Amino acid sequence: MAVSRRLELLSWADHNNSWILEDDYDCEFRYSSRPMGALQGMDTRGRVIYLGTFSTVLFPALRLGYAVVPHDVVHRFVGMRESLDLFSPSLYQLVLTDFLREGHFARHLRACGIYLARRDALIAAIHEYAADVLLVGKHRRGIAPRYLPARGVEIRR
Repeated sequence: MAVSRRLELLSWADHNNSWILEDDYDCEFRYSSRPMGALQGMDTRGRVIYLGTFSTVLFPALRLGYAVVPHDVVHRFVGMRESLDLFSPSLYQLVLTDFLREGHFARHLRACGIYLARRDALIAAIHEYAADVLLVGKHRRGIAPRYLPARGVEIRR
């Protein structure tokens, strides 16, 4: 989304006393351009709640996510979070904390560049071997591109 449009959205949220939920689950996998800054970073009025997860970039079974919320509602979010279940997986959080502090996460993200090569190889193979039945959608970010049936291909359920 263009910067001007992002500013309009922030203005709208402020004017309407509304929240914007920004879920940036695959920001680490942007290949064709520099990563765009989070909308939450542009928010000067406390209208954006930024959500993220470590499950996408580390491994799905980890099931650890996070929310960056405006300061004045932190206590409400903590209360809601505590009412959802008895506890968060403390051991996973402690291990992840060390992983982040010791710089392993940053190294892991740099190593994730291998996914670009794998994704590009998959796209090339589709173009070479399956272009008559499968089209690949635009693929600027994410691990897996979008696939569409080629014209004339019947989809059976």
